[in-house]
Amino acid sequence: MRKCGTVPLQVLPRMPRAGAVPAGAWSTLAVNVKGSLFEVLLNGSKLYDVEDTTFPDAGKVGLWTKADSVMGFDDLRVVVAGGK
Repeated sequence: MRKCGTVPLQVLPRMPRAGAVPAGAWSTLAVNVKGSLFEVLLNGSKLYDVEDTTFPDAGKVGLWTKADSVMGFDDLRVVVAGGK
C-alpha cells in the first residue's frame, strides 16, 4: 500500500486518456474541489470528475509529474470559493 507520510493512499483507477497535452506550449490545468469531489479541466475542457476521500480534512496542494516527462509549473493559484 502506498502512503503519504503515515496516511495510506487510496489508489484511484487509471483514468482513460482524455486528450493530448500540447507539446511546447503552456496549458491551463484547473481542479475544482468540493468536499471529496474533484472536477479536472485542461484548457477549459472537462477531463474528469473524480471522488477521492483519502484526505478528508483541508490540507496542502502538491504538484506531481511522471519521472520521464519534462514539465514546468507557473502561476499556481489556490482560490477558496466564497472567499473564506
